[in-house]
Amino acid sequence: MNHRLLHKVVEQFTRILVENLMNTDVATVDINGTVRAAVEMMLREHIGSVIVVTDDNPTGIVTETDIELKIYLGRPKK
Repeated sequence: MNHRLLHKVVEQFTRILVENLMNTDVATVDINGTVRAAVEMMLREHIGSVIVVTDDNPTGIVTETDIELKIYLGRPKK
């Protein structure tokens, strides 16, 4: 989301609660899963992020931007 759009969101949605926008049917990947599996899920589900879980507990998030930055700026550590 670009900064101009973010400013419009701030102006238009100042009184709307996050709970009214959030999605409770979230896509998850195990912390030991591969980036490929995460990307395939994102493409299949038409989503921009997946929640990373450890023992079914959320421990992080991987976004399209995270993946794109790793591609453009260098490979992540193995």
